[in-house]
Amino acid sequence: MTGWSTPASFDQERVWFASRLDPDSPAFNVPTVVSLSGVALGAGDMAATLRTVVERHEALRTSLAEAADGSLRQTVHEHVELTVDEEDLRSLERAAARSRTEELLTELAAEPFDLTRAPLFRARLVRLSEADRLLLVVVHHSAFDAASVALLDHEVTELCRAAAEGRPAELPPLPVQYADYATWQRSRYDSGEFEPDLAYWRRRLAGLPPVHALPLDRRRPPVRSNTGDTVRFAVPEEVGDAVAALARRGGTTPFTVLLAAFTALLARTSGSADVVVGVPVSGRVLPEVGALIGMFVNTVVLRTDASGNPTFGELVARTRDAVADALEHSQLPFQKLVEELSPERDPSISPLYQIAFNYLPDSGNELVDTGTAKDELVLELGPQEGRLSFRTDLFDRRTAQALAERYVRFLAAASPETRLADLPLAGAEEGARPADGRGPHRELPAGLVPDLFQARVAASPEAPAVVGAGVCLSYAELNSRANRLARLLVRRGAGPEWRIALVLPRSAEMIVAVLAVFKAGAAYVPVDPDLPPLRREFLLTDSAPALVLTLAATADQDLSEAPVLALDDPAVLAELAGADDADLTDADRTAPLRPAGLAYVLYTSGSTGRPKGVAVPHSGLSNLAHAHIDLLGIGPDDRVANRSTWSFDISVLELLPTLLAGAALVVTPSEPALLGAELADWLRRHAVTHLLAPTPVAATLPAGAPPTLRVVFVGGEACPAELVVRLGADVSFVNGYGPTETTVVATTWPGRQQPPTAVAPIGRPLPNTACYVLDDRLRPVPPGVPGELYAAGPHVARGYTGRFGLTAERFVADPFGAPGTRMYRTGDLVRRNHDGDLEFLGRTDRQVKVRGYRIEPGEIETALTECAGVRQAVAVVSADDPPRLIGHVVAEPGAGPDPEALRGELAAVLPRHMVPAQITVLEALPLLPNGKLDRTALPTPPPARPGAGRRPATERERVLCAAVAHALHLDEAGADDDFFQLGGDSISAITLVARARAAGLRITARQVFRHRTPAALAQVAAGVADGAPAGGEPAPLVRLDAADRDRLAARHPGHHDVLPLSPLQQGLLFHAQYDEQAPDVYTVQLVLDLSGRPDAGRLRAAGSALLRRHPNLRAGFWTDGAEPVQVIPVPGPMPWQELDLRPLDAGRQDEEIRSFLAADKA
Repeated sequence: MTGWSTPASFDQERVWFASRLDPDSPAFNVPTVVSLSGVALGAGDMAATLRTVVERHEALRTSLAEAADGSLRQTVHEHVELTVDEEDLRSLERAAARSRTEELLTELAAEPFDLTRAPLFRARLVRLSEADRLLLVVVHHSAFDAASVALLDHEVTELCRAAAEGRPAELPPLPVQYADYATWQRSRYDSGEFEPDLAYWRRRLAGLPPVHALPLDRRRPPVRSNTGDTVRFAVPEEVGDAVAALARRGGTTPFTVLLAAFTALLARTSGSADVVVGVPVSGRVLPEVGALIGMFVNTVVLRTDASGNPTFGELVARTRDAVADALEHSQLPFQKLVEELSPERDPSISPLYQIAFNYLPDSGNELVDTGTAKDELVLELGPQEGRLSFRTDLFDRRTAQALAERYVRFLAAASPETRLADLPLAGAEEGARPADGRGPHRELPAGLVPDLFQARVAASPEAPAVVGAGVCLSYAELNSRANRLARLLVRRGAGPEWRIALVLPRSAEMIVAVLAVFKAGAAYVPVDPDLPPLRREFLLTDSAPALVLTLAATADQDLSEAPVLALDDPAVLAELAGADDADLTDADRTAPLRPAGLAYVLYTSGSTGRPKGVAVPHSGLSNLAHAHIDLLGIGPDDRVANRSTWSFDISVLELLPTLLAGAALVVTPSEPALLGAELADWLRRHAVTHLLAPTPVAATLPAGAPPTLRVVFVGGEACPAELVVRLGADVSFVNGYGPTETTVVATTWPGRQQPPTAVAPIGRPLPNTACYVLDDRLRPVPPGVPGELYAAGPHVARGYTGRFGLTAERFVADPFGAPGTRMYRTGDLVRRNHDGDLEFLGRTDRQVKVRGYRIEPGEIETALTECAGVRQAVAVVSADDPPRLIGHVVAEPGAGPDPEALRGELAAVLPRHMVPAQITVLEALPLLPNGKLDRTALPTPPPARPGAGRRPATERERVLCAAVAHALHLDEAGADDDFFQLGGDSISAITLVARARAAGLRITARQVFRHRTPAALAQVAAGVADGAPAGGEPAPLVRLDAADRDRLAARHPGHHDVLPLSPLQQGLLFHAQYDEQAPDVYTVQLVLDLSGRPDAGRLRAAGSALLRRHPNLRAGFWTDGAEPVQVIPVPGPMPWQELDLRPLDAGRQDEEIRSFLAADKA
């Protein structure tokens, strides 16, 4: 094929680069159908028709390829091979023919194009009847836009009709071609015409969030793809009419109303009021390109502020203003905007926007599903239908379906006065009802914990109840000891609402003391004797206990102003020995036991740093115990580990289900804390069947559970998906969630399979409880929509001791329960997934962000623990300015993971913004006494030196370092320097690719984004095949043989340059030579009126300066060689004539001027 090469347009460049990231994807194929009625043409006739269209429109015979310098060039081919296949459907019924046509169009659109080979379109003729045809056409977006659809339809239809009627086709002349537009567009950018637009966008997009806030259904992969799916939906006619009415009332267009509704949907669904959407806009600003097929589409970033709960009318007005401003500055090419703004590049995230909106009223575009999505979400609307395309590696189809339904619901409900928060997210079919947050109803045995425990003692008095720590107590022995101590407490006045501090280690004595307090009707306050003195003093002061139980070793310390009773004091032991060991009744107590009575007070960390005491009543304890007896399958033959500190509420979960089920509680030694292999060995030696532990503790367990271990329950912290896989393979795995304020556990999730998200779901409410997902107006939100979690039911605590204001803030009236009931506001952001399970998304009052990106530490921790040699991991954000993401890992025994190697592994599976800046290897993660991670004790490494500049160690690294330096105009680059941190972008990435290929190494743009350093690229680079042109050298600009060069030098001695003709110049030269006697319609004459007394010498000097500045003003055509060229002579003085018409009157002056101009033009 022969042709000529020119720079590509910015529009082509953007589409080409996006296509290069996923070259096997048909995401940028544009399908259309031309309907031909009464035209009895065959495939050969149709091919001839299309050849005429292709001859008229150079864009349809253009290919794209990168030059040696990395720039993108378009090659316009004089001729391209063109065939049209034919499908005969005349034998099919109309419905079957329609279905088959859709299949054919989908097949045609599903095949990707090789952008280096023209033509970038394919066609198929479908014969429906003797006189009816459909022409199916698919064109690559780099050569086609929405307006081109109508142009192609018109020209094909007119050519076919003209052929059938035996007349010339009436098609408009094309004064320019697409390559001319590309040259004009680039000249505008080079001349600085877009600087005001760039200044606007800098202001408008300042502080732009780097990625949208919509919750994802799956982990974000490290590199984005175009794999997708599409949900189609109808827009009822009455909804369309309502949209038109809203547009008229708001003085705007239906497009603006539809976009405002989409903005409202995104704001409500994501919880973010800063909504960013990409919108395509036409670049056909010149009348000369109005009839031209080609790619004239730019993208603008529409940023709308949805804050303040505006009315829909106000939101439409905001959207209208945003659209108007964006359109006024819409000619700045999008990729140039990206280059200028230089957002941090992440191969998993498209820069500036990830969600797109397009309105195509009567465009003729066929909405064909090709299994792709150009962006993460793309809403495309036609007159009465729409489609929502989505990336399947991020979203489920059910999520997209729900979004589409909510969008139509928003449109139907919107009125100018409707507030954003009042637009209905949920429909009747989605069931966003309070009942959806309630757990199943279950009947419970009558009585409170003392009664239920005593019933178990009566059923199996000799069964072991507490073992370990040097003792073995049967149920009868445990009950006897607890009864004696309870009577001792009652004699000292203990009863309902009394608080008794237990300053005791984890031991059998502690278990006896807890049961004794319950039996006496009082409440216990656990205080770890090993706490720092100031912390212990605060707890004992704030809880104001009426009595302190401890051991002699700590009794002599200044514990409290309250009486202190040492349980191992000889006098106390003697008193206990003489006490009655029969079960207490209400007659023995100071007051009867009641469900509302206080059971215990546990202290949790406060946001202000001051611990707060949570007062928990008896009402939820029986339900907690029986729910977990069923869930965990605890029976009389089981052995449950008691390893938690009693100041952590999981100790309640260890105690109550175990003793009410008749199982044995196995107490671990107090020191040292058992973790990892030591914990696994202890579980094995003591034949433990159930382990209930904080997530960080369970994460220390090595692979391969002890043979007797059947169940692992984790809670207290987010559970990584990796832990579910690692432990769930050998045991029944349960992830529990619940603040202390909800009596230990509010929801549970049995680990049936690996969750798709990085963190395991928290599941569903316990029986007889409720967990509501509510918006900020306490309204239930539908599945998939984030909201704050509220817990209700008998598990809700009373509140915080002595903190009445905080209690009123967090414990609020339950609008869905019986009068007087309350619910607890957790402050946790969750959503209910499509399976009905709750997913933890973070805190409503604290979001972790680094460089503007929301960070999910659990996802990073999961990825780290999946790396070889890593047992545990935690990710935190440093307090530096700017903050850094830091990873801390604990190695498997015998392993020595390299931090930089770990970062490299993470870069292969995580988005760039989620790869820690630094990773430290620790011997163990610091834990608090309750087993939770002590984040304050994690070390903060000093910042790594940026651009350390390691010298290349191999020839490949040397080549790639040089290529990076060349692409970024640097003196040098180090082997470990990050290309994008050095200033790289998508365009300079192509320059890097081209430079590397010229040096003999083949890399791709996708690899540059994924392997961002020369050293990493050296590992994946391939050698250029023998015989292949290194760098894809373009054809010479001008082909002149020696004879041509000699003739040219003789005709134009000392010429400055020789250039090929642009397509427009070729056309003008052709018309000028076609009829040399015809009037010259292409000569442009300018007449300038100058006032004052002009200086002729200075005028000529100014004209000569213009000639020097603009070589095209000096150009002339030379047509004596093998191909016409334009010759640029060296600068010289401007040709000049001067006429003095001052002696003539005005009429004669005008006559002389017209005569002079006519002669000059001739």
